Amino acid sequence: MSNAALKMVGGGGIKKIHFTSSMGFHMGEAFCRVASDYPTVLDVILEQVQNAIDANATKVSVVLNRKTRHIAIRDNGDGVSSETFDSALNLICRSQKQQTKLGRFGIGLISPLDKCHFFTFISCPKGSKQYTEWKFVTDEIRRQEKDVLIEGKLRSDIFFLNSKDKSGPKGQTSVMWRTEVNIVRYSEDKMISRISSIDSLSESILEKFGSAMRRSKVSLDLKFVGENGEQEVREAVRAKQFTGRPLGEKIVEEADVGKVTFHLYLATKTTKGQVGKVIVGESDNDYRFGFNLLSRGAEGFLSPEVRTALLSGIFEGEILGEKVKLHSTRRSFEKDDAFVGFCIAIDTWFLKYGAKHLETVKEENREVRYQELGLKSLREIEEMFRGPGFESFRAIVSGFKLGSVGPGHAARAKNAIAGTQSQSALSTTGTHGAVKEDGDSVGKSKVTETDMPGHLPYTVAGPRGQKRTLVKNSDSAGFQISHISMDGSDKLWEFDSIQGILHFNISHPTFVACDGSDRKIMQLHQTVAIQALTLEGIPDDMREGVRYIFDEALHPLVHLFHKSYAFNPQSKPRPGKG
Repeated sequence: MSNAALKMVGGGGIKKIHFTSSMGFHMGEAFCRVASDYPTVLDVILEQVQNAIDANATKVSVVLNRKTRHIAIRDNGDGVSSETFDSALNLICRSQKQQTKLGRFGIGLISPLDKCHFFTFISCPKGSKQYTEWKFVTDEIRRQEKDVLIEGKLRSDIFFLNSKDKSGPKGQTSVMWRTEVNIVRYSEDKMISRISSIDSLSESILEKFGSAMRRSKVSLDLKFVGENGEQEVREAVRAKQFTGRPLGEKIVEEADVGKVTFHLYLATKTTKGQVGKVIVGESDNDYRFGFNLLSRGAEGFLSPEVRTALLSGIFEGEILGEKVKLHSTRRSFEKDDAFVGFCIAIDTWFLKYGAKHLETVKEENREVRYQELGLKSLREIEEMFRGPGFESFRAIVSGFKLGSVGPGHAARAKNAIAGTQSQSALSTTGTHGAVKEDGDSVGKSKVTETDMPGHLPYTVAGPRGQKRTLVKNSDSAGFQISHISMDGSDKLWEFDSIQGILHFNISHPTFVACDGSDRKIMQLHQTVAIQALTLEGIPDDMREGVRYIFDEALHPLVHLFHKSYAFNPQSKPRPGKG
């Protein structure tokens, strides 16, 4: 029996047979399969950046050329000696790195295999100026069944130039990097090679290694050459600290995972809204990956509400678990009891702390949105009232008993001041927040309110702006929109005819029905504004009846806002019969 050790036990023949069988594998093919733990070119780049940070680099450079399908990753770290390199080759899948280092799975060295024609690893150890190059050719390695041999050679044509050297030896090219990985003719497969832009590459690196980059003060240089040859460059990119409103460090303890630490913030609102990212990791390791990746594998462990909240962009920061273990793919944790405990701790944090912050931000965002839409609506009304045929509306707006002035107005005499409005407000021509057509704030407008005859301020109350000063009517009466919740009221709107303020009841079913569309909110603003101002021109004894008619008319109008092609171009016009 081949490769077997036979042993007879007792007499009278063979009663028991014990034997061993040997295992074998095709080494070259096995190494290519091991490298598949890094399935994409982006994963390979991230692995090489990680190795650079682990080697104490303070500067890392990545050049990606989609036209020639070539990638070069360089760093000024400690470099690698021939002895260390040979040791690493013989310890694939057994990391030599410390637990505190970003990488510890021992397969990053060969990660480019099977995703490129060949790659080279060139390095010069700290304290030396001699470079060595090793070449990994995918097809050659795949053919080697027993001992996989990697070609190496000394590179006498390059010389490490440190800050004290003026120049290198004659005939040698001086470089300021210790290690370079060159990936030649990487895969044309669109899924494997997909890196859409220099910004997506930068974001991926900063998400994974931002914590380590901040700690070690690592800067990143990127060069991205598109398929058409166009170049983009980002120099001295550094990982930024989180800039949102800190929620304070919170620690949740759970038996299976130990301590889970939450360093979270409320993300700052940008012109694109709130785009904060939450990242997760081990407490004793600087490597991070996105909560979005954790969420994909946590269905059934994390509540849908928590997943939605932490993916909403409202929160940013990091969540670190004490006993969770990073999976070798670096895109998730090992699915064990600690992983389940980690998810339970996140749910606990949300119920105890996160939910109230989320609701506060949602309310703030809702108020800002209403204010921005109100400004858009009033600009159109203001423009209309300036035209011929609307003199009666201008007279109504200018006839309210109390007007208001903002910070751009000249000071009023004490006897002309009647108080201060209870809410902050923005003016359509004020100094505190012009609004673009898409609703994004674009900062301060250069247009200011001025003291001039016929000054009619059109304003919207809300969280932005300043509280306006109430003045006795002297060319500063105007029209204001406000959004409030009128608990217990069945009215959609109320009008303050002393100050000229139109209050919308945001709890009313009609307002709620329009709330899903900016266009419908503006249509409601403008329709009700015309109704309210029209009523001001009607004799007192007729107003109640006309108001009843207006309220009844709103129901079919709102229906048309939703269904009519004339009001809503996104709906389809009904076909005619002939």
